[in-house]
Amino acid sequence: MVECRDRHYKFDVVLKNISRLCGMKPIVTVNKQFPGPTLYARESDRVLVKVVNHVKYNLSSHW
Repeated sequence: MVECRDRHYKFDVVLKNISRLCGMKPIVTVNKQFPGPTLYARESDRVLVKVVNHVKYNLSSHW
């Protein structure tokens, strides 16, 4: 018998300045990570993701 679980995640989308080729550049990060964090789930689990957009433009998430 497989037990299903609710898995909750919160994503804070923010800009973070990174240094590339002797210059600073802002990139969009999730929880200050790029690439964003890994979601873990099994078949029959319910995944609930709360996304809070702190950047000045719209975004989309794909999985």
